[in-house]
Amino acid sequence: MTFAAVLFLTACGSGKPDPIAGCNASQNGILWISWTLGGQTADSNACSGVSSLSIIGMPTGEAGCGFMISMVKCDRGTTPFEYDYLPEGDTNIEIDALASDGSELKRGTAFVHITPTKPAQAIPVDLR
Repeated sequence: MTFAAVLFLTACGSGKPDPIAGCNASQNGILWISWTLGGQTADSNACSGVSSLSIIGMPTGEAGCGFMISMVKCDRGTTPFEYDYLPEGDTNIEIDALASDGSELKRGTAFVHITPTKPAQAIPVDLR
């Protein structure tokens, strides 16, 4: 069994975070995503019962570069979510909608290519 180091980040705060220890990839990448819940816009109705979201990233090309962004607000409507200073490269993204007790309510996944350039459009992810 292989265990990967995962850096836990929060969705609030400003400034450049410390680099992920043990990650040899450049860490200037920009993740820009949007989400829906069962095809519905992420508003207060669709996000009812969702305490927060966790965004988990597992890069496919570099070991030790995994990350998790926690405490992300669900009800962003159509406003995309941006997080900077992430490992660059191909990455499997998982977004989990969590109840207040931490249990998973919905999940969505996407494959993204994270670069230092913000994409022209946010990557859409539907949580089901």
